[in-house]
Amino acid sequence: MTIHREGTHSIIIAVSVLIFFNLAVRVFFCDCTLIMLISLIISLFLLFMLIFFFRKPKRIITADISGVIAPADGKVVVIEKTTENEFFKDER
Repeated sequence: MTIHREGTHSIIIAVSVLIFFNLAVRVFFCDCTLIMLISLIISLFLLFMLIFFFRKPKRIITADISGVIAPADGKVVVIEKTTENEFFKDER
């Protein structure tokens, strides 16, 4: 798994902001370790979520003639007709 090249700029900015935030918490709440610990845990969680968002997993593509290859993870749950009234104004 690698990080997508478009996400490196966002991750660098996020790391800089989170370091600044945690240093500010350390300066203003230097006597309360619980607040510093909570801010560190929240910062690490946010950083992990950002890195997880920009991940680029290795995909194993099988050569299936009836398969559909999509750039998203997940599975199709249901395919049914619906009426779209805003743009197409018909059943699709």
